[in-house]
Amino acid sequence: MRAATTVTIARLTLAALTLGPGLALLDAQSAPAPPTNVRVMAGTPAASGTAVWITKDELMSRPTSGAAWNTVLSDANRTGTPNVGDQDSRHDIYTLASALVCVRTGQLCSKARASVVSAIGTEGNERWLAISRNMTAYIISADLLNLRADGSSGSEGTRVEQWIRSFLTRQLPDNNSGTPRAIAPFHSGSNAAAQEGLVHVAIGAYLRDKAVLDRGWDAFRTFAGDPGAPNRERIDLATGVDSGWAADSSAPRAINPAGTTKQVPSGMAGAGSVRRVDGAIINDMRRGGNYQWPPVFTQYPWTGLAGIVPAAVVLERAGYPALAVANRAVLRSVDYLWFLRSNTGSTTWFDGTRGSEVVQLVNHFYNTSYLVNSPVVAGMTVGYTDWTHPASN
Repeated sequence: MRAATTVTIARLTLAALTLGPGLALLDAQSAPAPPTNVRVMAGTPAASGTAVWITKDELMSRPTSGAAWNTVLSDANRTGTPNVGDQDSRHDIYTLASALVCVRTGQLCSKARASVVSAIGTEGNERWLAISRNMTAYIISADLLNLRADGSSGSEGTRVEQWIRSFLTRQLPDNNSGTPRAIAPFHSGSNAAAQEGLVHVAIGAYLRDKAVLDRGWDAFRTFAGDPGAPNRERIDLATGVDSGWAADSSAPRAINPAGTTKQVPSGMAGAGSVRRVDGAIINDMRRGGNYQWPPVFTQYPWTGLAGIVPAAVVLERAGYPALAVANRAVLRSVDYLWFLRSNTGSTTWFDGTRGSEVVQLVNHFYNTSYLVNSPVVAGMTVGYTDWTHPASN
């Protein structure tokens, strides 16, 4: 039996909290109304014609010059071998680049379509982790290129849609146990589960399947820590709790609630001090070790954000208020890493390059100005966001 953990939780005062650029203090006592400065897109869940990621009309307003565009164009011309089963494959991201160029300029369209089609079946029987890192860019590309079932069994569009749809019922190895299972969005508080959740909602948006999107939304709400979530999906937070990262071990959330702090226990670095844990992704933070001050650096929160932030964008575009849920959990999870940079003396926590593709999304939708080095990186799941989602400040 797991030993009981004594937890000290407090509310943050303005003086105790270092906030990120352009971020106001959140009221920890009650969920706020959706923030007025969030770029919420019109639409209803699974609305017909709603784009997965970005519309063609939006892309036509983007420039065809500058550093961000040059990165898209350069990567669009890259060649490579598709391998969805390789978690480190970059073919998916380069395919996205070619799809963006196709839509914007009418060039490289044959290459873009062929790149999506060539990925079919290359997943083999690999773990959900690899599939989760690679599939989202192919799904966005298929949506942009209108690769959909067209009544012909052998057409490219039909083959692509059948392939994407198949991941809703495929039995692939679990990331840890290796046991075959169906897709499980946000089934734990870990980075791999967040990326799997992203793939799930992207499939739902591509298929315009409300049932799939509703399931993904329910799981996202639970992951974000919304106390009103139906909690139909089991979220395994045992490792985050055991390592002391949960703000409240009796009621843990994947992302610690707004305004929470925690006393560092005896025997750990910084023992006795009370520190902010608001926004910490507990299962990913524990990859650096047990809760202490300062925490031991780990890259895994950024890996988790590569799933969480794009998933929120996909859901928001489909009509679900993912950017506002749980006291803006998405924003707080990024701001926690900025807090660590600002309060530990270590810029490694937030260096402007790692995860810049998701920080750019946060700056775009929340009108914040977190550090982003230009051009942004082509991330694990999406890329080119400084071109597709420019910041307004």
